[in-house]
Amino acid sequence: MKQERIRVTKMAGELINDFLTFLGCNNINLHICEDPDAFLIHITGVFQDLSEERLQRMKNLLCQPRNYELEEMY
Repeated sequence: MKQERIRVTKMAGELINDFLTFLGCNNINLHICEDPDAFLIHITGVFQDLSEERLQRMKNLLCQPRNYELEEMY
């Protein structure tokens, strides 16, 4: 079993479970700690269908700051 630690925005913290389920990850365990600026999420799970490259792209996408208010308007 692989463990990854990533820091994500609050919006990403709210969406991460659905995102990982969509990617086909199994047995996902999230440990979420909130600080003033973000959630710190400890993800433990089985990433059977994810290559290292795809896992890195997922982490990069989650860590990018976004303007979610603008995106929600569409």
